[in-house]
Amino acid sequence: MKTKYASLTCCILSTIIFLFFFNIDCTGQSIALTSNGTSSYKIIASRQSSSTYATAQSLSNFIKQISGATVPVSDDDIQPQEKEIIIGNNKHINALHLNIDLSKVKDNECIIKTFGNTILLYGRNDSDAIDCVYWFLQKYLGCNMLSSEVTIVPNTKNITLTAINDDYTPPFTYRDLYYKDTYDSMYTKFNRIDHFDAGGQNRKWGEIWSASFNYVIPAKKYFSTHPEYFALNEKGKRIPNQLNVSDEGMFNEYIKNFTNLMKRYPNSKIWSVAPNDASVPNYCHCPQCETINKREGTPMGALLTFVNKVAAKFPDKIITTQAYMFYEEPPKTIKPAPNVLIVEAGSYLLNHAVPYETSNEPDVVTYRRRLEGWLALTDKVRIWDYVTNYFYLMCPFPNLEVQQKNLQYFARLGIKDVFIQGNIAKGGDMSELRAWLLARLLWNPNINYDNTMDYFLNHYYGKAGPFIKEYISLSTSSLLKSGIPLTVHDSVSKHSTGFLSSNSLAQYNQIFDNAEKAVKDNPGQLDRVKTARLSLMYATLETNKALTAKNKSNVSALSSADNKSMQDLLEEFVQICKKHNIVVLSKDTPTVESYQADFSKHVK
Repeated sequence: MKTKYASLTCCILSTIIFLFFFNIDCTGQSIALTSNGTSSYKIIASRQSSSTYATAQSLSNFIKQISGATVPVSDDDIQPQEKEIIIGNNKHINALHLNIDLSKVKDNECIIKTFGNTILLYGRNDSDAIDCVYWFLQKYLGCNMLSSEVTIVPNTKNITLTAINDDYTPPFTYRDLYYKDTYDSMYTKFNRIDHFDAGGQNRKWGEIWSASFNYVIPAKKYFSTHPEYFALNEKGKRIPNQLNVSDEGMFNEYIKNFTNLMKRYPNSKIWSVAPNDASVPNYCHCPQCETINKREGTPMGALLTFVNKVAAKFPDKIITTQAYMFYEEPPKTIKPAPNVLIVEAGSYLLNHAVPYETSNEPDVVTYRRRLEGWLALTDKVRIWDYVTNYFYLMCPFPNLEVQQKNLQYFARLGIKDVFIQGNIAKGGDMSELRAWLLARLLWNPNINYDNTMDYFLNHYYGKAGPFIKEYISLSTSSLLKSGIPLTVHDSVSKHSTGFLSSNSLAQYNQIFDNAEKAVKDNPGQLDRVKTARLSLMYATLETNKALTAKNKSNVSALSSADNKSMQDLLEEFVQICKKHNIVVLSKDTPTVESYQADFSKHVK
């Protein structure tokens, strides 16, 4: 009897041990991923996915940088062991009997979960699994990539984790940021960003991603021989810069040319069919177009009719068009075809100092009405938002605080795709902070905004971080107090009685003087502070140029610590720009050199 009970007891104990290691979520157990610079873990990823396997190797490299420990990467055909980091869909999930129902996991869902000493980083597809790895590195291992040149990696020989049960689906399935740094390949992965034009032959968007009419039916080729292809203006004259979207001959030629374009990027899923950019209404007024537009109450009527016809010819593609400028108003009866994506780009001319959801300004109220009108017609709506000054890239643009509220608004509406157009040229108003903060908000619009900003400022600028935050807060409150709208084409002079007044500039310059002093013994951080100051230097130079022209006499720099002359400040500004390969400053002065030459004519 004793032998029988002993055998039963042994069997029960074995079952408990198995369940303990492989099936039960041990919420109170700590996990020693590395100990004193060594590790008994392996990272398991299937070689059948080269991208996931490469990401596993990247995780291994980061763990080594943190702790000095080597955690080898193996294919999922080796014998399973308890201490593994399992990435993505592979054989070891079933082999270790992990207690998880993968059939319930959805696209874009990221799961970080521990089972005893086993760590699972799971996404349903390769893209989600890769996102999961970098989310794990960021959230649990403390790594961050703040810019293409600044990566935060902790230094500890002992990486200890508590039990994890994290399951997150970001509200935005497409998160695109148009900043220079975000096109660094590691930055893109680390901050979980999409790009419409990256990936070579496998890029998501085809060769055309915005205004496309002239690209497919170029006026130089067709206008003289087929004027009927082109729009009829209100005076009854054909114009070469827009198409007649009701002309059947043009449609047939468009399909032929579009088909040939798609052959250059056959793997691209998304293609744009959108009017050429225009600052004044130039859509077609021929009888056919006018009939549709009057019935639908918008020029989008004839355009969407055309876009739906194109989409019908390419059922395996997603055809996009832009609700932009004269085409923002949704039609009354026409709905986008199932494979048509509406790109809502109506925020371009709005006041970017106020949240879209709560502003009572007429233009913003109209924007909300139109956006929600589109969502009533289709769930396939992509936001194209604008977050910087496109005419004057170096001009201060204090609109960071509204970004969280705007993205929360889009998420509440059920928007899944967001493209944020920032400054693709190197430089601009604190582009590194903007890009990183926006990436965090695109991943999770409900993060603690202040804590997230503080993290960046304190790690990127060191002891100067609190001063940079003081500048951001003061410039933002000064803008709101002024009541002057903030738009994407504002010159410094527009805000000369508001947040860029002489007194305000003097205050900002004093704050930056203090910031530079705080990091004077750290060359790297000092250089970043000086680079962040460029937009303030630009505003100071522009203000003094205007004052000099008005007073016909030279004006000294506004409250600069060592009382630089304007020429000295200009020289320093140009040197910093050149050091960091910052070339483009504004629409009217395309290069730093041309700005320097133009400025010197005004201030001598």
